[in-house]
Amino acid sequence: MIFDPENNINRLCAEGIALEGSDLQQAAALYLHAWNEAQTETEKATAAHYLARVQDDVAGKLDWDRKALDHGLQIGETAKTAFLPSLYLNVAKGLEDSGEISEAKLHYGLGLKYIGTLPENGYVQLIKGGLQRGLERTGEKPGFSPSGNP
Repeated sequence: MIFDPENNINRLCAEGIALEGSDLQQAAALYLHAWNEAQTETEKATAAHYLARVQDDVAGKLDWDRKALDHGLQIGETAKTAFLPSLYLNVAKGLEDSGEISEAKLHYGLGLKYIGTLPENGYVQLIKGGLQRGLERTGEKPGFSPSGNP
């Protein structure tokens, strides 16, 4: 996904990231401000993704991760394929942590379905590894292919 430093939502989220280690409450306030200001599907997916990071519990995190995924599914095809593996990973982990193992498996698999469209780099390897480890933790065998349509 292309990061536009001139975009106000991206700027707010970048400021929040810088504060997460020292002032989580202020970071959360910046993410919420970004959410309230977001207008495009990409902006909404981005803000929701960062709001998920600062939630106190699994249910709150999963709720925001699902919002991020829902908005991510609505963005343009090029951006969507770049964004979705990470969004599916986050939702899958939340589902796994909530005990919804079959849904988690499906989401891990859908993330892997999109990862093949991305260029090989460290970030892609990180996300791919997370998706594969999630499938292993949920008891799925290597070579899993989800039956759902992205």
